[in-house]
Amino acid sequence: MLQLNPIIAITAAITVLFIGLPERSCKDQNQSGTPRESGTPKMEITKVAEGVWGGPHIIMEVTADSAVITYDCAVGTIDEPIKIDKDGRFAVRGTLTRQRGGSVRSDETPDRQTARYVGRVESKSMTLVVTLPNKKETEGTFYLKHGERPELTRCM
Repeated sequence: MLQLNPIIAITAAITVLFIGLPERSCKDQNQSGTPRESGTPKMEITKVAEGVWGGPHIIMEVTADSAVITYDCAVGTIDEPIKIDKDGRFAVRGTLTRQRGGSVRSDETPDRQTARYVGRVESKSMTLVVTLPNKKETEGTFYLKHGERPELTRCM
C-alpha cells in the first residue's frame, strides 16, 4: 500500500477544496465586506439633477458642485455637491441670508446664517427642509419640481 507524506496529503486536500470555490475579489463585495449577489449593481453615489428646481416661494439653481437658492425674502447657498443616497435623501450645509424690502444701507451687515438643507428627491420632485441650527428654528419646508421656474413674491 502506498503511503503519502502527511504534509503532501493536507496540501492536496486544501488545493482540491479551493479549486471548487468560485473566484471572488474585493470588487465582488459590498461596503460591509459581504459578497454581493452576481448581477447586483454597485451602489453608486448620485447627485441631484442639475438645472432649475422651483416651487411656491423658492427657486433653486443646481450645478455639479453647488446650488443657489432664491426665496421670496432671502437667498441661500449650498457650497458642495448635493449627493443623494439610494433612497433619494440628502443633507448638506450652506447659508441663508434674510432680506427685507426697501433700500439697503452701505454699512448694513447682511443677516447671514448657517443653514442645513435636508431633502428627498423622487423622480422630478423634491421635498426640502431648511433649518437654521444656530437659531434652532426651521425656516420652512418647500416642494420643488425639476424644470419649473415659478414667480416669487419679493419682499416689500
